Parts: sequence; C-alpha cells; structure tokens
Amino acid sequence: GLRSAFLPQRSIRWMERGGAVSQAGRGMLIGLPFPICSCGVVPLYRSLIQRGAPPAAAMAFLVATPELGLDAVLLSIPLLGPQVTILRLATAALVALLVGWLVGGRIKAALRAEEQAVSSDYAPSLTARLGVALRSGTGEVVDHTAPWIILGLGVAALVTPLLESGWLGSLPPVTDVFIFALLGFPTYVCAASATPLVAAFLATGLSPGAGIAFLITGPATNISTLGLVSSLHGRKAAIAFAAVMVTFAVTAGVAINAAFGALSVPSLAALMEETPSVLQQASLVLLTGLFLRSIVRRGLRSFVGELREGLGWAH
Repeated sequence: GLRSAFLPQRSIRWMERGGAVSQAGRGMLIGLPFPICSCGVVPLYRSLIQRGAPPAAAMAFLVATPELGLDAVLLSIPLLGPQVTILRLATAALVALLVGWLVGGRIKAALRAEEQAVSSDYAPSLTARLGVALRSGTGEVVDHTAPWIILGLGVAALVTPLLESGWLGSLPPVTDVFIFALLGFPTYVCAASATPLVAAFLATGLSPGAGIAFLITGPATNISTLGLVSSLHGRKAAIAFAAVMVTFAVTAGVAINAAFGALSVPSLAALMEETPSVLQQASLVLLTGLFLRSIVRRGLRSFVGELREGLGWAH
C-alpha cells in the first residue's frame, strides 16, 4: 500500500539522478522512515528493481528500510537513550549509503519499458495517499511489526536475568563487536524487536559498539535478503552485500567504542520503577488496542505465523 501510495514512477526517476553516491543517498532517505521489516522490504526491493530503479538507490533502500523505522526510533529513545539512538541513526544511514554505493553501484540497472513508465506515473491525491498511509500504519504495519515487538520484549525479559552477572562486559573490546555483528548476520530480527534485546545487553555490560553492530546486521541481513540479491543480481553480488554489511558493522562498532567509550544507557530497573506519564499510558493503551485489533482481525494463528514466515519456518 505504501509503495503504490508514496512511490509513484516519478520517485523512481528522482532516484535516478546523479551518480551512484547520489542515488544511494536518495534511496537511503526514502527508506529510513518506512517502518517495514525485512520480510516486507524484500518484495519492495524486487518491485523497485523491476520498475527500473538504479540498483545503488534500491540497495540503499533495502538496507535502510528494515534498519530503522519510526517505531524503532520511538523504542530506542527510552530503552537505549538519546546518545545511542543518535549513533544508531547515523550508523544505519551511513551503512545504507555505503552498501548502496559500493555494491549497488556496480550492478547494472534493469531496463524499464516506456509504456510501464507512462502507465505507472499515475499519482493519487494527497488525501487518498494519506488515507492509504493511515490504513497501512494502523493495519499492515502493525500486522508486520507487532509480533516482533512482543517477541523482542519477551526475549529481553527472559535473557536479562541470565546476563546480570555482567560477563558481557568482560569480553575484549573488539571481540564483542565482531561476535555480535556475526550473531546478527543470520538472525532474523526486525529493528523494533532488536531494540529491547540490545537494551538488555547494554544494561548488563555489553559495549555500545557491539550493540549497534548487532542492530546493523540483524535487521538487514538474513537468508531471505541474501537469496533475493542472489536471484536478482547473482551470487557474487550477494556475497559482496554480506561482506560489506559485516565489515562496516564491525568497523562502525569499533569506531564508536574508540571514540565514545562508555555511553549513558538507561537502566532497565530504573525504567521499570519509573512512573509512566499520562502520554505513555495513553500510548500503551493505543498500542495494545492496535495489537489486539490485529490479532482479532487476522486470527492468532496468522499473527504468530508472521514470526514463522520471517524465521523461515513457514511451509
């Protein structure tokens, strides 16, 4: 819904302007605000390529979109703190730009039929687009993200007692970044569900750089994404995509630890003891209502099936 509402053909033409760096930057800017996880961005990426979008822009979009949406930002501020949130935003944007430029910039764009360009140029009115966005934001987006947010909160609640000994803080500075970048690589986890999990890691001693490395590789690299890149652009492109993602995640994590050291991270105990404001309580009620609406509308099996599909367990 969002693609057809806010990505008309003229958006594709806008992404075509300039060289590979400019195209990657445009794709990154379009992708960052979309609250869509990896399972949702895969068909979007395929559609962009088929519609003739430059691979540099499309690949930056592929990385930026699942890395950080509005839902993840809103979760990051209270759980990770403003410092880590800003670094997370900056790192996600930079990695998306570099991957789009270095990997996507070396892929030849698909040819776009002229008649397709003409027929796809229809743009609905602003009111119609806002209506589609509202329905998507309270329906489709909730359907895709709610199961993962619940899973992330549940896993964080389960692992926090196991990490209270602080053994994560005893890992060597560079080793922890490398380990968590690799842990995130095969793990299917969306940005929203990864946020409370990383908050638990940071609160029990993990370095900020390692946490951000996990947040970079986790949402953007998984079997589905690599399979799509391989099918559209070849195995070499998929290998290059994976290698560049891990390399930049580790580099960014090490650089963050070296430049900033220990950052201020909210204490999970303090968050639990803090009295929620009226706005927070109202937001919780609204979010709970949207989650329940999604479960009732789809059914519990389909709601949980979102996790099975993302984890590759669907048949």
